[in-house]
Amino acid sequence: MLPKSTRVKLPPCFINEAGYIQNIVEHEAGGVAVIRSKAGVWRSNHWHRTDWHYLYVLDGRMYYWERPVGSDEPPRRQEVGPGEMVFTGPMTEHATYFPVATLVVSVSKLSRRHEDHEQDVVRLEQPLVTEP
Repeated sequence: MLPKSTRVKLPPCFINEAGYIQNIVEHEAGGVAVIRSKAGVWRSNHWHRTDWHYLYVLDGRMYYWERPVGSDEPPRRQEVGPGEMVFTGPMTEHATYFPVATLVVSVSKLSRRHEDHEQDVVRLEQPLVTEP
């Protein structure tokens, strides 16, 4: 079942003497990618026709903005740190900014092969936000 809100509450970790296991997505998905972003870079500034994705921060920090496609409302900003995750549904304009070098895992509905991704993504003509 997909989340009903942007901020995703993770299930409890399984912990034993070997360490821990943190499940982040417990349903079928079409693609998993590791994204490393350098400090000071913007990503996203687009929306997806049918795709959705989770962004789980392993290390670093990410600022995330979103709003419904075509909306004039100011986008909502969230700060996402290690061990935290956000969900982006279809038809949701979104942007990300990385104030420090950051490592993120992306889990998506559709394949993340470049040609598949490009068929579903719509790039924004103007950046969603211009200042972090």
